Amino acid sequence: MSAQPRLPLGEFEVVALDLDGTLVDSAPDLAGAVNRALAVEGAPTLSEARVIAMIGDGFETLVQRALAVSRGRPPTAQEVEACAARVVAEYEQRVAARSAPYPGVRAALQALAASGFVLCCVTNKYAHLSLPLLRALDLERCFDHVLCAEHAAQRKPAPDLLAEVCRRTGAAPAKVLMVGDTRDDIHAARAAGCRVAAVTYGYNSAPALADAAPDWLIDSLHMLTALASPAPRRAPTTEA
Repeated sequence: MSAQPRLPLGEFEVVALDLDGTLVDSAPDLAGAVNRALAVEGAPTLSEARVIAMIGDGFETLVQRALAVSRGRPPTAQEVEACAARVVAEYEQRVAARSAPYPGVRAALQALAASGFVLCCVTNKYAHLSLPLLRALDLERCFDHVLCAEHAAQRKPAPDLLAEVCRRTGAAPAKVLMVGDTRDDIHAARAAGCRVAAVTYGYNSAPALADAAPDWLIDSLHMLTALASPAPRRAPTTEA
């Protein structure tokens, strides 16, 4: 299917947004963590651009790709596990050294909140990495809920995180709009019964995203706010 040019945002009550590649360009810090981990492992480091091109499917996949290129052979499961742990540890130390919100993100979140939408950040990244990043960039306060995948089974493309969005907010899946930059975001929304807009400025190309058949392709979050109309606001719960 082709992406539709107009997004009727007034049909929704909740906007759920992915973190990396949608709200924040965290690629420089992720690439730095990967190269520091490779150096500790005694493996050749890679150019930042090459590492950034590998981002998009979680830490383990990123590490697997980086190790394969660095060492010139497929890594073993044990090598991936050990290096991934190092990448997480390195990244935790410099989670927001060079990361920054994409242009217009802060204004878009403020406009959506002012229009009455419940806002959720929905990320495959661990909470102990996501929350410090959001706090460092002064974005955490923009969200009613932040949902992180602590276990592999919860990660998008599984519908678990979006199902939890519906549980916490009391919204039906049809009233939740997922916004992300990967095919996993699109597939998770489909599995949860939500509609989905894919942003073209993140870590995946517009043609690749279009192949996954999102409901809409958007070039900026401003395309959401330009169409925003007041929606019934649900009081956020006090659950963690």
